[in-house]
Parts: sequence; C-alpha cells; structure tokens
Amino acid sequence: MSRAMPILFDTHEYVQTLRKGGVPDDQAEAHREALAHAFTQGVATHDDIVGLSARMDILNGKIDGVETRLNDKIESLSENLNSKIEGFNKNLNDKIESLSENLNSKIEGFNKSLSDKIDDKFGIMKVWLYVIAGLVALTNPVAMHFYKVFGLLH
Repeated sequence: MSRAMPILFDTHEYVQTLRKGGVPDDQAEAHREALAHAFTQGVATHDDIVGLSARMDILNGKIDGVETRLNDKIESLSENLNSKIEGFNKNLNDKIESLSENLNSKIEGFNKSLSDKIDDKFGIMKVWLYVIAGLVALTNPVAMHFYKVFGLLH
C-alpha cells in the first residue's frame, strides 16, 4: 500500500554544513545517517489514507455485526434464564404449597386428636364430679336442695 516516496537531499553537503557550524565529525555523520533514514522512509499518500479508511469501514461493519449477534445471544440467554427462573420459582412455590397443606393437615389432625383426648378427660372428670356431687347430696340435705334448685338433680 504505502509506497516509499523518499525525499532526496545531498547528504555530503549536509555533513559539510554541520562541520562548518562546529559539529564534530562523528556527530555530523550520526545526523546524516538519522536524516537519511528518516527521509527514505515512505510517507502515507492520499490513496493510502483512503484505503485505510475503506478497511476501517469494513472492520466497523464487522464489529457492528458481531455486536448485533452478541446482543441477540445475550437476549436469548437472558430469556432462557428468566424462563428457567420462572420454572424454578413455580416449582418451589408448588412444593411450599404442598408442604404447607400437608403441615396444616397434620396440625388439624393433631388438634382433633388433642381435642378428643381433652374431651375424654373432661368426660371422665364430669363423671367423677357427678359421683362426688351425688355422694355429697346423699350425705348433706342442704347440698341436695341446692342441686334440685339448679336443676342438677331430677
């Protein structure tokens, strides 16, 4: 692409000018070599810049394509991940609901069993209270009158 377009100059005359100005020989030669090297390097031409610009446009197009594909893949992965998260949440909520129902059923069963046992115990205590009240009533006429007034005995 870049074509060498050297700038031509007389290096011998350049060294002579430096020497006349008081520059030592070895420094004058070093200046000549450095300047000769710099001037013989190619410089970018208008065509080189246009070519580079066209290649940059192509690269920018490719980068845009890669960016679009990458964004599409990210969007697809995001949708897939969201779908999996929703499925996981639904599954977790279903399991929690099932466990809650199971636990509530067990609690209700326990409450019923406990209530039945308490009722049984109170039933036994009630019987004993009647036995005690009856015994008291048989031995105490005031208690007998009290029971009759309140309808506890018939």
